[in-house]
Amino acid sequence: MVNLYQRNWNREELARYTGHMDQIAGIKMLEGADSFERGSRIVQVWTGTGLSFNILVDRAMDISACQYKGMSLTWKSPIGDSHPAYYDAAGEAWLRTFQGGLCVTCGLDTFGPASQDEGEDLGQHGRISNIPARYLNHQAFWEGEDYQLVITGEMRQARVYGENLVLKRRISTCMGSSKI
Repeated sequence: MVNLYQRNWNREELARYTGHMDQIAGIKMLEGADSFERGSRIVQVWTGTGLSFNILVDRAMDISACQYKGMSLTWKSPIGDSHPAYYDAAGEAWLRTFQGGLCVTCGLDTFGPASQDEGEDLGQHGRISNIPARYLNHQAFWEGEDYQLVITGEMRQARVYGENLVLKRRISTCMGSSKI
């Protein structure tokens, strides 16, 4: 059962009143078109409860904007969302492309202020938040009486003769939910 509009609905009832489930809840691939976000892949998700959020595919699948019933749940920097091509690893230059949002990934090899480890310069909070996802998959499907919204992807932070770290991310919610 899906709880929407102050009542419970079963799968058949929703199908009878809608042409497509994305009238209520869904996933949509977008591409940023302006300023620093130009060319960035964005996955927009909405659940039918007033919860909606944007996943920045090219920024480690971080969750940027997030609203609930029209109210922002996030802090956004003055830079806004930016394509990872603008990333600068030197010192605190990370702040020049830091978008803020609901979830920003730090690490995988370092986090915190810029530092040096065994002669290697490590920028503030590491590189992972500026690595695009590959093997991206997004699905909206019925599983029993629940309409699932699932986005998965993999980020690999690697260097020849250096680290080879993989982050697999799965972000999910469902129709009628106000949770991610």
